[in-house]
Amino acid sequence: MRNAYPKTDTPFVYGKTGTLSGVHNQSGYVLTKKGKLLLYSFMNNNYVQSTAEVRKEMVRVVTYLHDNF
Repeated sequence: MRNAYPKTDTPFVYGKTGTLSGVHNQSGYVLTKKGKLLLYSFMNNNYVQSTAEVRKEMVRVVTYLHDNF
């Protein structure tokens, strides 16, 4: 996860990933720019894109949460 998210002076995402054949999960919490603590969990199964595309979308959503809430 360290390399997936944008580099900042202070990390804003803390979580854990898990992958099996056809399943990719990520759960954790994000610290927003406004100081809120948000918990999140993604469970992706039977996806038709590559795992890299699934990860990219999760990064987009979590970064959006960080920036806007």
